[in-house]
Amino acid sequence: MKWTKLVDRCKLFVDGNDQLLLNLLKEAEVELTRKVNILESEFSITAGSSVQFYALPNDYKSMIAVLVEGQHKRPMTDDEIFYNNDNDLYTGTPSGYLIRGNTIFFSQIPNSGDKIKMVYNSIAEIELTSKEPEIPEIFHKDLCNYAIAIASAKELPTMYDKFWQQWLVNIEEIKNEIADRELLYNMKEEI
Repeated sequence: MKWTKLVDRCKLFVDGNDQLLLNLLKEAEVELTRKVNILESEFSITAGSSVQFYALPNDYKSMIAVLVEGQHKRPMTDDEIFYNNDNDLYTGTPSGYLIRGNTIFFSQIPNSGDKIKMVYNSIAEIELTSKEPEIPEIFHKDLCNYAIAIASAKELPTMYDKFWQQWLVNIEEIKNEIADRELLYNMKEEI
């Protein structure tokens, strides 16, 4: 659904400036992706010579999978990383990775030319020129609850309460649906 259609939908419930409603809808998209993992993105790089760490993309939220030369790598903790006598990382094929801040470190410095692919949950980025939301269409109407609630907060507090509660309920339902899907996937993996 296009942003203009969502603005029109919001206007069924609240009178408001089109630009204000559009901004609130885009804000809702960012908030929804911050609270629920509904967007996945990929990022690929080629390892440089002696590069110990790499910056994560700006829209990074949490890691789903890391592959080096097509092999899955596991998340690690600081005490699982081994250093040589000079307190430097060894070079070679890493067995895992560590996320610190907005950076990914590997257990070993990847070989120069290694292909690194990261699949991660991302946060929607507000693009002023986008024609429609980044999130899947099944979540588009949920954005309206947020926009209507915020747009009516000052002048119509009862409407705010109604739509804000619906926004919160929808977020919980989406979280539960995603958790159920992940549980089923993990159960299938174990079987």
